[in-house]
Amino acid sequence: MIDIKTYFDLLYKCLDKNDLLPIEAEDRWRTDFQHYLEETEIDLNIISEMKAEYGIGFENVFLVNCKKFILLCRSFKIKKNKLLIQTAVYFTALGCLLDWLMDHGNINQRHEAEVKLDWDYCGDYFCKAISAKDNSVIDLLYEKISLGMCAILRYNHERFDYIINMVKAAIDSELAVCIDNSRMILVDCILNKSVLFVQIAAEIVLAEKEKMTAGDRKLIADVGYAFALIDDLCDLYEDMESGQMNLLMTHGISDDIDIEIVINSIVNQLTEKLHNIQEMIGSPFYEFVLQEIREWSMSSTELRKRMWYIDG
Repeated sequence: MIDIKTYFDLLYKCLDKNDLLPIEAEDRWRTDFQHYLEETEIDLNIISEMKAEYGIGFENVFLVNCKKFILLCRSFKIKKNKLLIQTAVYFTALGCLLDWLMDHGNINQRHEAEVKLDWDYCGDYFCKAISAKDNSVIDLLYEKISLGMCAILRYNHERFDYIINMVKAAIDSELAVCIDNSRMILVDCILNKSVLFVQIAAEIVLAEKEKMTAGDRKLIADVGYAFALIDDLCDLYEDMESGQMNLLMTHGISDDIDIEIVINSIVNQLTEKLHNIQEMIGSPFYEFVLQEIREWSMSSTELRKRMWYIDG
């Protein structure tokens, strides 16, 4: 396997060449996050409860997704439904929390995440309005999600069924990648682990849209794929250390030439997805997605070193 310094030197060079690193002059995209958070009226007690129970609050998930879902409503020219936006934000935060527990939690936390991600446990929350089954932040998030799902069921049964089928598929992909990673996992399964959660959240937000076309759904899928691609590029070594599957690992990378080809190929796929998003929906939603992709590189210590010229 290629050494970490060479890998991130190549990745930094490729992202920089494609204008996919943060641009200082465009930091303004972050300035109104708090406004969107307040507009959405998210229950902020959840963040403190997540910190108390698991040591992580995912504040950035709440901030980024409140803005993203409101911009999505504007781009599709539908009236903002506060309950549906809240539901999508809670769903996204829950997905991030469960994924983090499965990847980085202790034995008890991983077991809790596996049990509560299983459809036999969580299915009731998606199909009817019920109170939390357990005194945990996971169940509190499920309880909040159930309110929005029941609203969708009341006025759009077809969309409700579509979302439920996607949730089941997302759960299967998450459990397959995180638990059964000793066997060969198809690339589609690895991507679905991330992409389906983005698609489900968007379907929730846009549930009042009279009809979702194939083009609408392709746009949302491209957003999810773009996020999945940049995430796997940045997290390759973390995923290897934690035993998690990563798209780059499916390419059988072995030497300097192979890895450079693979990096360029995946970054080309990423830029293609961004181009499609720009063509289909334009600003301001496209600009938001682009800046979020650029910001993603800041999650990598190795890329931050190169952006800040640390250690030469």
